[in-house]
Amino acid sequence: TQFGGLKMEDRGKLQLAEAEAEEDEIVRFHLEIMNGYQDTVIPPLSYFAPDFPNTQMNAICRKRQTNRASKPRPMTQRKRREEMTQKYSLLQSMLPTSDNAVKQSNEKIIGDAVSYIKYLEKEKKKLEALKKSQMEEQNMAKSFWRRCRNPSSLVEVNVPNGTKFLEIQMPFRRGSVAKIVGVLEKHKAEVLEARVNVNEQRVLTFTATIVLSCDGDCINAYLSTLHCEVSNITSAACAPHEASTDVSSFMQVFTFPVNEEVRHIEKGAMPFSIPGNVEGVRQG
Repeated sequence: TQFGGLKMEDRGKLQLAEAEAEEDEIVRFHLEIMNGYQDTVIPPLSYFAPDFPNTQMNAICRKRQTNRASKPRPMTQRKRREEMTQKYSLLQSMLPTSDNAVKQSNEKIIGDAVSYIKYLEKEKKKLEALKKSQMEEQNMAKSFWRRCRNPSSLVEVNVPNGTKFLEIQMPFRRGSVAKIVGVLEKHKAEVLEARVNVNEQRVLTFTATIVLSCDGDCINAYLSTLHCEVSNITSAACAPHEASTDVSSFMQVFTFPVNEEVRHIEKGAMPFSIPGNVEGVRQG
């Protein structure tokens, strides 16, 4: 429509006429839609919606449901925070380095937990190494005992016939032990082991395991000579006022085979021998 040569009043009338015609067209369109309805209820807007394919409608519905699910509810967030707080408290109570009476931050609890786990891993390695070493020692011990039980590895010990156990009891005097050892060396007796003891009554006990250079009948002669020389040592060690005392009555000399049971020797003449290859000398 062109309004070039029209006046202002005619132009207004023309616009009004066009508006009325447009309104009449809308009313006519509405009446056509409502044609056939018995009630006065207006249909929902979805009735006037354009037709979309089913796949497109399903996609739109799923998108709306996803958006609704992605929005957390306030109660759900609060419950989640409470559960996390409980878990941190439980973790703190399990750490021996943490003070449960003091509330710590979550970062501090996690750091302590990591440090404690590293410490446990080191202790595990140490215990495994200790267990391995103990097992190796046990295996070595078992193999050693197996070798010992093997008849081919038995050790044979031979004891000479002249090996004797010697015991001398006498009053204690300074230098007596050295002189007794000198007598043994004089007669070429090999001392394998010797012990000296002095009790509260100042009685000296000299015990020794010796190997005699003689055997058989000459042992009695050897013991007689040993007794005499030891008696001389004891008598020489006594003070002058003790000369009237029979010092040799306090002295005893016994010898036993090392492979025989030690027996008590009764008083008797010197020298003497008793059954069981037990020779002894005693004066008293």
